[in-house]
Amino acid sequence: MISWEAISAISTLIGTLVVLVTAVFAVMQLKEMKRSRKLELMTNLFKELSASEARQQRAFIYSELPKEPSQCEVKHFLVIDEVLSDMDMTWLLIQEDQIEAKYIFDAYGEVFIKI
Repeated sequence: MISWEAISAISTLIGTLVVLVTAVFAVMQLKEMKRSRKLELMTNLFKELSASEARQQRAFIYSELPKEPSQCEVKHFLVIDEVLSDMDMTWLLIQEDQIEAKYIFDAYGEVFIKI
């Protein structure tokens, strides 16, 4: 004869296993979503930083920015402000661990130092 207690214990065990497996897959899915979101942020940031206007602004800083800050004109400060705005956004994303700092430093580290 089948014991109802045994059936209950087995069904409880099966239910617990199903919940555990579901939790493991949920955690895996959340990790993948986080990785995907970081990749999307990196892609969008690199698109913005590599846009024609952003490249022209950085070229302006390298080619026309005086060595002495006292020699800077309004046009210099306007371009610096634009570039700093992009860099501030980048730093915030790095601080919040949304993007990997090493990729930004490899690609744009000199710009950070120059500014």
